[in-house]
Amino acid sequence: MSRQFKFYQLFALLLLFVAITIGACSSEPSSSAEPPVSSQPSAPTLPVPTAEAVAVEEVATEPPLLLYQGPAEMGSADVSKCASLQLDHAMSATLGGCDGTTTQVALGERFSGDLGHFVEVNASFVYETATEKLLFSSNGGEAGEAWQRAILAWARARYAELSSGQTSATINTAMSWFVGQDFNQ
Repeated sequence: MSRQFKFYQLFALLLLFVAITIGACSSEPSSSAEPPVSSQPSAPTLPVPTAEAVAVEEVATEPPLLLYQGPAEMGSADVSKCASLQLDHAMSATLGGCDGTTTQVALGERFSGDLGHFVEVNASFVYETATEKLLFSSNGGEAGEAWQRAILAWARARYAELSSGQTSATINTAMSWFVGQDFNQ
């Protein structure tokens, strides 16, 4: 009994350590959390698109499922190096930069599933911070700020992974613990 109790204590401490580490790594150091500037839908501002990007946008009749705009480096306040991630209904990703360049990449089956879950559960919203903007289009019913921040963190991580071609085991592990769980039970 004592050995089993110690195992649960150690497991709980490990989970707490991972949560604190992820929280510290994914937020900017500041004395208080940034409140959203706006939660009302507004038109997104993208870098000047190239002719190829305009042609792709003209073909699309629906708004993107997700449009993230922020600094190119996660956690940076340097907005002169901007980045964008656009995810469409075909589950393809378009990475963009300040100079108007765009790159089409495959989102992947796992991340398409995560995005599909977000679209199913959450309502449309626009979430802004001092350096970032997230436009999310959906038909779901959840409209809480916690989900908005979670989807913003997910979009940051997806941009970082897709633009670098490398994955983050820590972020993906933490996200997999919660995506798809029903917290209303």
